[in-house]
Order: sequence, then C-alpha cells, then structure tokens
Amino acid sequence: MMRGRDIEIILFYTTTEAAKILRVSTQTVRNYIYSGKIKSYRTPGGHHRVSKDDLQRLGFLKKIEKEAG
Repeated sequence: MMRGRDIEIILFYTTTEAAKILRVSTQTVRNYIYSGKIKSYRTPGGHHRVSKDDLQRLGFLKKIEKEAG
C-alpha cells in the first residue's frame, strides 16, 4: 500500500493472506505450519504469521512438485 511517498514493505502474512497467495485453503497453510513445511511466528493473541521468504520458498517447491508429478 502506498501513502504519499512511503512504501509499506510486507515481511509477514496471515494464514489467510498466505492461502490466497499460494492458492490453497487456510487449513492447508496451517497443515504446512504444523508439519514443518513452513515456519510461522505466533502473535501474542496466538495467531500465526508466515514470512514472505517462506512463502516464496514453498511456492517454488510446489511448482517443482507439480512439474515432476
């Protein structure tokens, strides 16, 4: 989101945002977190946050699996 000259850099996504980016369900993102495929950080309220780097890595791995399968 741009506000004037400021640029907001997103480093972490919610599970819902991550699911939209990866085109999977939020439950699938949680399954990836619980199985260790992606690392998440918990907010004080107990919600997961996934780093942009982990999403990029997971997206790349999914692309390779699709081409191989």
